[in-house]
Amino acid sequence: MKLMKYIALFVAAAGLFSACTSDLEKIQTLPEDQMIAPVLKELAVSEVAVTPDNQSEKFVVEWEDAFFGENIIFNYVLSFTYGEAVLDVITGYTKNSVELTFNQIQTALTTLEVKADEVVDIKIRVSAKVGSTGKVLYTDYATVKMSYTESEE
Repeated sequence: MKLMKYIALFVAAAGLFSACTSDLEKIQTLPEDQMIAPVLKELAVSEVAVTPDNQSEKFVVEWEDAFFGENIIFNYVLSFTYGEAVLDVITGYTKNSVELTFNQIQTALTTLEVKADEVVDIKIRVSAKVGSTGKVLYTDYATVKMSYTESEE
């Protein structure tokens, strides 16, 4: 009796896997020249000054969705660039907007080795990618002046 249960489970699992495989074959990305890159929307601010008193305030970045083809699942990455250094601030994101706290921004700035009280241009962009080896599509850069002040203790 137990053997029959195992055989039935095996047959059911095999049927599910074969159904998944045939569905995956139907989903294909568009040719590269037909893919649509995400587009950054205009930022509400052009300068962010982080202080010990405004750590919980939010900075919003929004973009129009990328398009790789019908039913294609992909992820976004929000990156900050300072000089030659690039930091992926948010990765594996599926929505088309993100709210960063000023505390997260300060962490990103210190990771990019920006010094306290220094006002710098941070280039922001979003990329979209299918899987780990697929084509990467990028928004144009938006530039925001950013700085942070450390607490005086």
